[in-house]
Amino acid sequence: MGLVALLIFLGGCSVVPRELRKEIDRSISFKELKAKPDAYVGRTVVLGGEIIETKNLKEQTELEVLQKPLGRRDVPIEINGSEGRFLINHPGYLDPAIYRSGRYVTAVGEVMGGRSLQIGEADYLYPVISARFLRLWPHPRRYYGPCYPYYYPYYYPYYYPFHFYWGFYYSYPYRPYWYYRHPYWRHHHWHH
Repeated sequence: MGLVALLIFLGGCSVVPRELRKEIDRSISFKELKAKPDAYVGRTVVLGGEIIETKNLKEQTELEVLQKPLGRRDVPIEINGSEGRFLINHPGYLDPAIYRSGRYVTAVGEVMGGRSLQIGEADYLYPVISARFLRLWPHPRRYYGPCYPYYYPYYYPYYYPFHFYWGFYYSYPYRPYWYYRHPYWRHHHWHH
């Protein structure tokens, strides 16, 4: 029973530092934040998504991010859909070669309000957060099954309830989008 409890705890534990978790207001959906960012100024939120662009400013770095839903441990889930874009202001320098387009991040930050910018010829209202925690995730590795023309970025139908990987246990039904590195016929579960 003790081992099962430990696996459940590790499987559901957020990547966000413990001292910040209690400050996050998880009642605020991204849809609400996107619609009225000024209404949530000063609140702390956790957001995740795919980096669109990284800009180095004089005293900070600005990340433009395409929002993605967060799964277990607040890991962004790689899906085609999104509820919009947001900006992360991070103090200091972040190398654009590392924080480049296509990489995934999880951020905890204070809502600073909204900023209207142009995407093409359209005006777009971005929620802006000032980062207190920023986690850059490894590159996604996709595989293709022999019978399917699509890939499984974070779901795999044949696995044990818990799996130990890179120091963490992940449990049903989620896997981080970077988990799957090999075609399933070479996956070690098939050799048990």
